[in-house]
Amino acid sequence: MNGEDVVEKALDLGVVYFKNEDYKNANSLFTKALRLARSYKTEDIETIRAAHGLSKRPFYENGELVHPRLVKLLDNRAATWEKMGELKKALKDANRATRFEPYNLKCYLRRGKILQKLRMDVEALQNYEEGFKAMREMSQKYHLDPPKKLYEAMEYQKSLVLKRLERPEASVASKSESKRTLLSQVSQPIGKRKAVKIRPVPTLDIPGQCPLEILNKILCNLGSIDLSRCLLVSKVWYSRVCLLPSVFNCFDLSSCTYRKIISFQRFINKMCINAERQQIDHIKFCSLSASTENRIIPTLIQDLKPLVKTFVLQHQFTDLESIAASFVRNKTLAAELEELSLTCEYKKKAGTPLEVILMTLFKKIRKLEIVFPNSSSATRSKVAIENLNHELFIRNIQNLASMRIICSLKNTSPHFPFKTIITSGAPFKIEKLFISGVTFDTTMGFEWLTDFHNLRELWFENNKNAYLEEFLRVLIYKPLSKRLSKLTFREHRITGRPVNLAQYPHLAENSNLHRNFSSIKHLDMMSSSIGARGLLAILSAMDSDQLKVLNIGDCPYIHFQRGNSHGFLEIRGLLLKMHHIEELYLHQSVALDDHAIFQLAKNVRHIKKIRKLDLSFNMSLTGVSIYQMLRSFKEEFIILDKLVIDGCPSISESTVSALKGSGLVKELACSYEKLAWGTFGINSLKLPS
Repeated sequence: MNGEDVVEKALDLGVVYFKNEDYKNANSLFTKALRLARSYKTEDIETIRAAHGLSKRPFYENGELVHPRLVKLLDNRAATWEKMGELKKALKDANRATRFEPYNLKCYLRRGKILQKLRMDVEALQNYEEGFKAMREMSQKYHLDPPKKLYEAMEYQKSLVLKRLERPEASVASKSESKRTLLSQVSQPIGKRKAVKIRPVPTLDIPGQCPLEILNKILCNLGSIDLSRCLLVSKVWYSRVCLLPSVFNCFDLSSCTYRKIISFQRFINKMCINAERQQIDHIKFCSLSASTENRIIPTLIQDLKPLVKTFVLQHQFTDLESIAASFVRNKTLAAELEELSLTCEYKKKAGTPLEVILMTLFKKIRKLEIVFPNSSSATRSKVAIENLNHELFIRNIQNLASMRIICSLKNTSPHFPFKTIITSGAPFKIEKLFISGVTFDTTMGFEWLTDFHNLRELWFENNKNAYLEEFLRVLIYKPLSKRLSKLTFREHRITGRPVNLAQYPHLAENSNLHRNFSSIKHLDMMSSSIGARGLLAILSAMDSDQLKVLNIGDCPYIHFQRGNSHGFLEIRGLLLKMHHIEELYLHQSVALDDHAIFQLAKNVRHIKKIRKLDLSFNMSLTGVSIYQMLRSFKEEFIILDKLVIDGCPSISESTVSALKGSGLVKELACSYEKLAWGTFGINSLKLPS
């Protein structure tokens, strides 16, 4: 392994440590890599720059000739110093990075933020002005434009500094000047003033005078905040608006104080009385602080008179037991609820599970979403319902059409919230099931899925002890759902061997596998143990014109390395299995290099409906292969709607700019700042830990 590889490996590993909040080890790795990067001779640096697709020397006059990864290492180490509270050391690294790359906007952003944390706003302002000056110089001399997002971010940071630097004396002076002006006008002799005849301006009070039918249509286009402002205009407006309770259908009470919640409660309950039976479509509440949350929850739920279809409650400090107790005291509200989204703490209770109590109350619930950022074990539950009816519980859960259980695996105690519901054995009508961040016990398995005959969408992600091999075994031996069209399975931990399904020699004739995959259009096996042979076996059980979306990014047992048959996935063989594919995700793949992209371009005629391609975080890809691939696409009359090449450092900015203006692709996404798919990937239910 040469020195350049060591620098790259240290950079990548340091980023992993940083993401896992191990800042000390990340800092140590970046420091060692910096020492190595600074030890190269001039001719070696020129060779390395050429290997990265760069010119041997910087195109600008300023700045030193350094390793192409030096500034990235300095910026990353500054970030670790910042996280560790060593702001002066972070500033020192930021200064060095700016000196080495004077036209890098990210360096000015990093230095400016550190200066702000050090309360050096004047210096931070000078830093941003220096950065803008450098950008103007780069544009004038070299005809290069800075990245738009970074430029906007620096403008925003500069505006924050300017607001803090505004002197209160200026506003005081302006007030005194206005007073002096008014006094000088008053002090003029009366005889010299010109008489001004004031004519009354006719006014038209539409809300106060128009028919209620028209007013109702006008007000239906306003949000809850604008409606509340209308109530404060005049008594006439207040009385007329209150005659139309149907316009008050959606309320966003995010970050409201206790006093505001009380005011809302009185107003909406009064409206309910006037309308005899009022129903609200949507109420959302996001907590402001722990001190008020314990008072707000009972007020918001227990004393609410109108019926509510959708309740969204996001709490940082309240646990599920408190919410359940509030619904027990307002059973009418709970019985009419159709959709519920909860973000709260989960405490494992002895006795009747809280989910059983809740589902006994929710008679019409169709959509249930529960997010637990934290959980713990606790004492026996204090919430209870008289004469708990198990038959009522079973009947209510059969109304569910969608269910999401999302936990933070790092902060969740080792149990499965709401396991009682999904393993109850009831004939479910659930069409969408999402489970993420829970812990499967050793006896749980996936046999319980056979009760879900109506599934259209199934999502498993980051669940401890939930393995892909066990899941596929159930699909091979048990009939699940003919209607399943979207399947996502992402493992918490990659197993020690690939899932190639070699123990099932006759999969091509397996009726259960064909049945369970007969309607699949979206298959996502990102970050799983699936092997190349296992993937091809699954695709063989599907019609070649069936699959529309495939995600096999970050699958370590699938690789594209030539001359290695173990785990090798031939591009042509893959494409022949999915003629109608529209979206293909190959991010962070093993050995996905220029040769693999050339093979993709050579066989693109097999996938003429492709519209989106994601090749992010593949370090070996160069602009040459991407350009040739897009040219091959165009020759087959294919113009991609979107191509994503985030985190591909070997593709130069000039190549990206040329591709954006070439007409070979409608949208090209390329961000060098993104570090890994696990942080910036799409459609993840995994909570940040």
